[in-house]
Amino acid sequence: MHFFKQYLTIMIKVLLFISYSNGSTSNSSKIILYEPYSFSESFEKNESNPVKYWVTNLDKNSCKINYSFNKNSYTEGNTSLKIDIDSKGLVDSSKKWYYYLDIPLTPAPNLDGNLSFSIDVKMDKESAKNIQIGFNLKYLPITSGIHSFKKIDTNQSDKWITIKHDDLKAFTLNHATNFISNIYESNLSSFGRAFSNIAILIRGRGPQKYQINLDNLKIDGNIKNNKEFVKEYNKGWNKYIKKVKIDIRKREELYSNLLKKFKKRKSSSDREEYKNKIDSMFKEINSLIKSNRIIKVSKIELLDSYLRRFKSFVDDSSAINLYKMPSMKYYRLTGYNTPLLNTLRCFNLRMTTNEYKSIAFLIESVSSWGIHSVEFTDFIGQNNNSFSKDSLDLFVAKIWYQSGIHNTLKTGRFLTQELLLKDETLVKVDLKKKSTILG
Repeated sequence: MHFFKQYLTIMIKVLLFISYSNGSTSNSSKIILYEPYSFSESFEKNESNPVKYWVTNLDKNSCKINYSFNKNSYTEGNTSLKIDIDSKGLVDSSKKWYYYLDIPLTPAPNLDGNLSFSIDVKMDKESAKNIQIGFNLKYLPITSGIHSFKKIDTNQSDKWITIKHDDLKAFTLNHATNFISNIYESNLSSFGRAFSNIAILIRGRGPQKYQINLDNLKIDGNIKNNKEFVKEYNKGWNKYIKKVKIDIRKREELYSNLLKKFKKRKSSSDREEYKNKIDSMFKEINSLIKSNRIIKVSKIELLDSYLRRFKSFVDDSSAINLYKMPSMKYYRLTGYNTPLLNTLRCFNLRMTTNEYKSIAFLIESVSSWGIHSVEFTDFIGQNNNSFSKDSLDLFVAKIWYQSGIHNTLKTGRFLTQELLLKDETLVKVDLKKKSTILG
């Protein structure tokens, strides 16, 4: 029987206006950690239209966008903004097209504070199926991504509704956790999170005509002081890059040792092929690190698969490889990072009567036959000391998809060995669909 500890996490939000000073009472020496932020747009006729073209996969001439101020339907002020979209679609009418508009936020707020968002929207039924409001999120200092609200219920079409959210930092965590799941060994503190614009996401297939009305856009709350925000995310990014460099250096040292063995063996086309692949991968990854670009998990896993294959060429041939696994320390096993584990030669344990200790090791099949069963004999040590195999309580650490790593969030899909099973066939894992099936 397994017992799982449950922890109750209580999150208390405290709005901080903290001042730092170095002994002086002068106002110039104070730094406000958090400061108020407010952005509003009432879409009035006497003001300029704030909506701009952003990006599309269409020929821009094949999509006509008409803006007008509607005096007859609004929720605030005297007018709303009406946007008419008339698209011919792509040449291949079976393919989907997109046309994105945006409302730039000036100044663009960071997500280290507490912001609320609301906008009034009205669309007809067909438009509601294909238009969404979203955010263009920045992951500083490297990239960005789009996070959208759910589509409007078509039962609410042809009338004004308010899209709102009271905590944008929490709302966008779903996008952030999915983003970091694809970035090698990253976490939420590795990047800075901010907005750059409100996105109007228009999608369709073939010729389409849509209409959307906007009014009363508001973003209010508090954000971190920009200098402190930049300082903090640069610190997190530099720490992340340092760790990545260390991890890559370990792989380079492993590769260097393999090359020494490689030189002593007769060359083959397969070995040369993987040597060239590894050389190319190291060059590419180091170039990404040098230029401050993201390192995807898939790229490191590909490198590790090459290293593992190359290792099988130069090591003594055997049916299986045994590796030491940390039993009391978390080690995220993906199936590709085994080259960084130490080869298992023996276990050294000191135990007293009636004491239990845990050990873990990885069995890797070198041949294409795979591993179908594992059996243990009685254990014999020095001076013919022994103990029965019946004293062992054996489990398989099943690799499966988990919803969170190093956090309590229930978003994302992370491959990890965390589930202890007597019968590992009880859980089936589909690596292509990234899903886990019970039974």
